[in-house]
Amino acid sequence: MGYYSAEETEQIHKQQYIIDDLFGRVEHKKATEIIENNISLLSSISIEPNGSLYHNSVDPMDLNSSTSIPMSKYTSFEEGPCYLSLLSEEHWLMIFRNLDSKSLICLSECCSSFYRISNDRHLWENLLKNDRGKVLMLPSNIDIQNPKQIYRYRQDFETISDALSHQAEETKREILLVAPGVYKECLKITKPVDIIGQGKLGECIVESNTGNTISISAHTGSMVNIATRQHGHWFCIDIEQGSFSISKCDITNSTLSAIKIGKQASPWISDNIIHDCKEAGIAIFGGQGTIIGNRFTRNRYGSIEIVYSTSQPVIKLNRIYRNKGYGIHVHTNANAIISENIIEENESDGISCWGGASPVVSNNKICNNLEDGIYIHEDGKGIYEHNQIFGQKLDGIRISKSNPEISHNIIHHNQGDGVRLVIRANPVIKDNHICENKRVGVHIYREGMGIVSNNFIYNNKNAGMQIYSRANATIINNRICQNKCSGVYVSDYAIVNLKGNEISYNGEVGVELVSGAKALSFEQNQISSNYEAGLAYYIDSKPLGYETQNYFSKNGPHGDKQFIMRQGREIMMYQNGRKEDSEPISFLVENALQEGVCTLSFTREYYHAQYWYECKTCSEPRKILGKSEVAICEECARKCHAGHDIGVRKYGHFYCDSFSMLNQPTALPKNFIRQYHGFHHQDCSASSSFLIE
Repeated sequence: MGYYSAEETEQIHKQQYIIDDLFGRVEHKKATEIIENNISLLSSISIEPNGSLYHNSVDPMDLNSSTSIPMSKYTSFEEGPCYLSLLSEEHWLMIFRNLDSKSLICLSECCSSFYRISNDRHLWENLLKNDRGKVLMLPSNIDIQNPKQIYRYRQDFETISDALSHQAEETKREILLVAPGVYKECLKITKPVDIIGQGKLGECIVESNTGNTISISAHTGSMVNIATRQHGHWFCIDIEQGSFSISKCDITNSTLSAIKIGKQASPWISDNIIHDCKEAGIAIFGGQGTIIGNRFTRNRYGSIEIVYSTSQPVIKLNRIYRNKGYGIHVHTNANAIISENIIEENESDGISCWGGASPVVSNNKICNNLEDGIYIHEDGKGIYEHNQIFGQKLDGIRISKSNPEISHNIIHHNQGDGVRLVIRANPVIKDNHICENKRVGVHIYREGMGIVSNNFIYNNKNAGMQIYSRANATIINNRICQNKCSGVYVSDYAIVNLKGNEISYNGEVGVELVSGAKALSFEQNQISSNYEAGLAYYIDSKPLGYETQNYFSKNGPHGDKQFIMRQGREIMMYQNGRKEDSEPISFLVENALQEGVCTLSFTREYYHAQYWYECKTCSEPRKILGKSEVAICEECARKCHAGHDIGVRKYGHFYCDSFSMLNQPTALPKNFIRQYHGFHHQDCSASSSFLIE
C-alpha cells in the first residue's frame, strides 16, 4: 500500500523541522546556514504544485502506493499557505546570494520556484564576479548574456596572451571575455577568436611599447569594446591577412598609425573612434576591407591613407573631422570607394588624390576644410559625383596634371574657387551646380584644359568662368548666370570653344575675350541681360561669326549694348629680367603702372600676370600655406603700404587686395581711382584674395 517505514518517517519529520525552522524567521544569514548544513536533505524533497512533498525514495509514478504525504498547516495549500509563500522572492534572493554555485544547482532541482530563483542572472553575475579570472575563455556556442552558462563553461586566465596561447585548433572559434583593467602586453592573434571587452568603452585597455599592440594573422575573428594604445614605434593594430572584424573600439597611437592593413587583409572596421595618431588613423598598404561608421579626429597625417594598386577598400558612413592633415589621402595607383562620409574641418584637404590613384568618391559631405575640399594632382584619376562640397578655406575642387570626372556635385560657398584647373589638368566637368563661391566658379589657367558641360554656374562673387595663361577649354551647354563679374572671362593667350551656353544676368559682360585670347568656336550661345554688354573683345580677339551664330538680347545698362570693343595693345610684353619660360606681364597691368594707379583699376577682380607683394603689417599671416591675407600690387607697395613689412617681390596671377573696398571699380570714374591711390595713400583693408602662382 506504499506505507513509509519508521526510518523514512523520521527522515521526513527532520526535513519538515528544517523547513519550519527556516521559514519561522527571516534571518538571511541563519537561513543560509540551515540550507548549507542540510542541502543534501533538502535536495531529496520534491514539491507538488498543491504544496505536498514527495520523498525521492518513493517512485511518484507508482499509483498503487501512497506516494504523497500532506504537510502541516504551514506547507499545505489546502490547510494554509505553502512554506515557499511565507517569504517573498526578494528574501529568497538575499538568502541564495550567500550560497555557492553547487548549492544553487542542487536547490534548482527541488521545485520550479527554487529553479526559477536559483537561475536569477544577478545571483550568477555575483558569483562570476567573485570567482572569475581577468580573462575568460568560452566555447563559441555559449550565450554570453547568460552568466550561469559563462560560470559553468569558462576557463580562467590572468592575461589575454595566456588565454590566446591555450586556444584549441584553428577550426574552433572561441570567445575571450576581458574584464576591465589595463593589460600591458603584445597580442598575437593567429587563430579565430572573438575578443570582447567588458564594461564601458575605455575601461578595458590593451597597450604596449615593445611591439605591435595587436598583430592579427587569423583568417577570421573579431574584437569589440577594447581600447588599444601604442607608445613605442609600432602599429597599434597590424592586420596582416584575413577578414578580422574590429568594432566599437577606442584606438590611438602616439608614434605611427592606429591600424595598418596589409596586402592580404580584408577586415571589417566599424563604429570605432580612431584619434590622436602621429600618422594616419588607418594606413592601407595594398589591402581591401570595409571601413564604416567610424569617427576619425585629431590624427596628424589624416584619417585614412590608401596606397598601392591592390588597395580597394570601401570607406562609408564615417565622420572624419578636425584632423591635423588630410581627411582621406589616396595615392600610388590605389583604388577606393569613398561614399556617404562627412569630411569636415580638417587642416589640409578633405580628400587628396594623386599618383595614378582612381577612387570613386560619391555622396559625401565635404565641408569647412582649411585647404581644398578635393585636391586631385600628379596624374590623379577617378570619379567624383553627387557630393556636397562647401565652406572650404580655399577651393571646392582643385585639379592639377590630372584627368578625373567631376559630375552631379553641388559646389558652393567656398572661400576660393568652386573648381580650379591648373597645369595641364584635363578633366570632364559636367552636370554640377557651382554657386556662391567667393572667387570664380570654374577657374582654368596655366595650360589647363578640359570639357565643361551642362553645369549651372551662378551667383559666384567673381566671374562664372575665368580662363587664361595658355589654357584650352571646351565650354558646352552650361547655364552661367548672375555672377558678380563676367560670365566667361578669357585672357593671356587662352583658347576656348563656346557652344550652346546660356550666359545671362552677369554683373559685367557675358563673355570677355581679352587681347591675345581666342575663341576657336563661338556659336549657338544665348547671351542676354548682362550688365555691361553681351560680348567684349579686343581687335585681335574678335571671334568670327559671333553676330550671326549666337543670340544676343537685352545686354547693357539699357539693354542696347550687345557688343563692345575695348582698346589696348594686341600683345603682352616681357619685362626686363624675366626668365624666358615665365609668363608675360599683362598689358592691363602695364597700363595701370604707367598711369601710377592700383592695377585693380585695370584688371578689375580678374587674375592677371604681374609682380606682387604680401603685406604682413596689415594682417596676420594665414595659418595655411604660409601666406598673408593682404596681397598688393607694385603701385600699392610704393604708396599705400610705404614703410610696411611687404617682404620680397613675387610673381604670379592675382589681383590686388588694396582696392577691394570698392565694390565695382569699373563703374567709378578713372580719375577717382587715380585720386584715391595717387594722392591719399591710405592703408588698405584686407579682402583675403587668393594668389595664383
